[in-house]
Amino acid sequence: VNNWGKASSKRADAVINLATNAEYCYLLSGTPIPSHNKDIYNILKMLKCELFDFNTRWAFKNFADKFCDPKENYFGTDYSGNSNSDLLHETLNKLMVRRLKKDVLPNLTKQRQIIPIEPTFKRDYKDIERRLYYPDKDDTYMGLAMTGRKLLGQYKLDTSIDLAESLINSGESVVIVTNFVDTADKLKDHFKNACEIRGGMSDTAKQQAKEDFQSKKTPVCILNMTAGGVGITLTAAHAMIIIDYAWLPSDMIQVEDRICRVGQTENCMIY
Repeated sequence: VNNWGKASSKRADAVINLATNAEYCYLLSGTPIPSHNKDIYNILKMLKCELFDFNTRWAFKNFADKFCDPKENYFGTDYSGNSNSDLLHETLNKLMVRRLKKDVLPNLTKQRQIIPIEPTFKRDYKDIERRLYYPDKDDTYMGLAMTGRKLLGQYKLDTSIDLAESLINSGESVVIVTNFVDTADKLKDHFKNACEIRGGMSDTAKQQAKEDFQSKKTPVCILNMTAGGVGITLTAAHAMIIIDYAWLPSDMIQVEDRICRVGQTENCMIY
C-alpha cells in the first residue's frame, strides 16, 4: 500500500476490484499485517468493514491519520508509522479468526541456530563502510546498504557451503536461502545437481524443481527468498541455511516455514 492507499501492484489492484464486487468475501492470509498498519487498509476495504467509509475521496487519509502516525517530510506525508494499534486490534477482532501454528500443528517444532563467523573484510567492503559515514557524490544510503548486504553474503558463502556439505554427508537434504543472484549462481556452480527456485523462472519450472527436491532426486534446493519465500512446500528437508537476512522479520519467518509446515515430521533446524 502506498501513501495514497493504492495497491502497489496490478495484481493486488485486480484482486481488490474483484473482492469489492463479490457478494461474499473470505480472505485467507499468513501475514495480514507484515509491519505497518497501512497494510491492513485494503484488506478492510475488501471486507467492506462497516466501521470505515471507503467511498469518500479522503477515505485512506482518514484511516491513515488515525492509525498510521503521519509524519510530514520533504515528499509530503509519510504513513509508514503505527498509532492507535490497540483500537485497530479491537476492530480486527470482530472480523478476523486467528489460528496460531502451535494451535493447529502442535507437534511442529523449529529451532534457530546463529553461527557467528569472522570474515577477513576486503577493501571493497571497507569502502562501503566508509561511504556510509562519508558518502561520495552519487551515493544513496539504500544503495550502499544493499551492496554491503550482498558483499556480506559472499563472505559467508564458504562457511555455508561447508555446513551444507556436512548435512548432506550425514544423509540430510538442505535448503539454502539467499536474496542475491550472484550468491545463488556460486552455490549452483558448487552443487551441480541442486535444484533452484529463483526469479525469472516459469511456474512450471518452479513446480518441477519443487518435485525434484521433494522426491529426493537432489539433496539441495537453492532458494531465492523473494521468489520462493511463500507458497512452496519443501518438507523433504528439515534443515535450512539462510545466508543473508531479509529487511523484514516477517519475510524471514515465511521462508523458514517452507520446511516447517504441514507434512513435516522432524524438528526443523534453521542455521
